[in-house]
Amino acid sequence: MQAKIEAHEELRTVMNSDNTEANIRYKFEKVMDEILLDFVNTKLELYKKLSDAQINTVLKKRWFEDYYRQRRAV
Repeated sequence: MQAKIEAHEELRTVMNSDNTEANIRYKFEKVMDEILLDFVNTKLELYKKLSDAQINTVLKKRWFEDYYRQRRAV
């Protein structure tokens, strides 16, 4: 998230001596909200994909097999 904040062009544009701290903070908070919403949406899409019955079954099967194999080898 830090990299996205630092790379945000509009936020960097606002960061100048012509703007008050309050104005900069307002823009910063808007950018943070935007980044957080994007994060949630991205993770939600991943959750939806992993919740698909076929994908979920394969994922659990493979993770179990790896887990079981590693624990049995010890």
